[in-house]
Amino acid sequence: MAQLHLLQGDQGSFRHEIQRAVELSEEAGDLSMLEMSLSLLADYHSRMGEHQQALKLMLRMHALRPTSSLTTHLTEALLARRRGDLHGAYRMFSAIVAAATAQNNALLSARAGLQLVYTVYLMRDYEKTRELLPEALNAVLRFGTPGGPLDLRSDFDELSELFAFAEMEPQSAPVLASLLAQGAEYAGGSADLLSPAVHLELLVLGQQMALKDGVPLNFSLKNTVGVMLYLALYPGRTRREIQLDLFPDKDDKEAGNYVRKCIAEIGKVVGPVVVQEGPHNAPTYQYSPKVSVSSDYQLLRTRLAQENLPGAVAAYRGELLPGLDDSEWVVNLREEMLSSVRATLNGLIQEAQERSDHARVVLLCTQGLKFDPDDFELAEIRLESARFASTAQEQARFRSEFKRRLN
Repeated sequence: MAQLHLLQGDQGSFRHEIQRAVELSEEAGDLSMLEMSLSLLADYHSRMGEHQQALKLMLRMHALRPTSSLTTHLTEALLARRRGDLHGAYRMFSAIVAAATAQNNALLSARAGLQLVYTVYLMRDYEKTRELLPEALNAVLRFGTPGGPLDLRSDFDELSELFAFAEMEPQSAPVLASLLAQGAEYAGGSADLLSPAVHLELLVLGQQMALKDGVPLNFSLKNTVGVMLYLALYPGRTRREIQLDLFPDKDDKEAGNYVRKCIAEIGKVVGPVVVQEGPHNAPTYQYSPKVSVSSDYQLLRTRLAQENLPGAVAAYRGELLPGLDDSEWVVNLREEMLSSVRATLNGLIQEAQERSDHARVVLLCTQGLKFDPDDFELAEIRLESARFASTAQEQARFRSEFKRRLN
């Protein structure tokens, strides 16, 4: 049931069912089912960019069952790829394909094989991608019938970029067409399984703006976009949960009415993209399965998880959801974001310091101060390294900025 909910895009029901599966497996002492449930939950958190939570679940799993299955190894490889460890993920996927083939586990071999090709694609080895892709698609095709396993289907959305690549390759395009034709039958006759009916893009760093299929939307309420981001990050929450997280400073009745108005405005301006479920007095809200939502905030977190500091700097446009300063939820997200920036910087700065690469330390600190201009420690590290790598004029400017921070 949890896998089915995930495939249908019902993330709230997925989380409920998978937590229930974990609890029931623990009660029954069924380690195999517990391992599968924890793997699914870790995979979900990883897809959401919550890598620390995913790793905690994997550690819990290893403590319960030191001898892990290939399914667990596959989850670990997925986590490695999403964290940006492409070479490590490549080695892990290769080993899983070999082991699964030796065990005659065709389903796991097909799934790992497709992930292996996607990893090669992300490594920008397009020649090898072209070589491996037809065989990987053919292996998946035999499981692509409407009644086929859900494990493969849950990967399709994440692999959409690889499928787009396949569509332009003569050797892969016919196989992909057959695969998508079967997927369309499963999806109820949809011509394109991979393309969502609606794509929403939320720009929430330094501004609050939303685009539908690339077209800017105009809202009369200033925090409707904040509600849209909340629903993207936490589907299946009640109206009360939304109001307590986003508008704790408002009167309870006033906050509830405001959330209701924001959700009504989403329906009026964007269309029927939000699904309301549950009892009338405590409804839950989430996006329709046919809606794809992305945001510059999620892009920033993904690039930080990959330790891609230049990419993170390019994505950053200012503080998250300006104007929602009274929301503890927003404040916590801002602090988490800055902590992620600092953690990424700490590793890169330490590497540069060990190589005595003072010029790189200066550049890294300067980039970090764009995220948090009040980071006194970064300013101090920059000033120290500037003595060895910067011009006299730059050193003077850094000293001046450092003194302003002291005051």
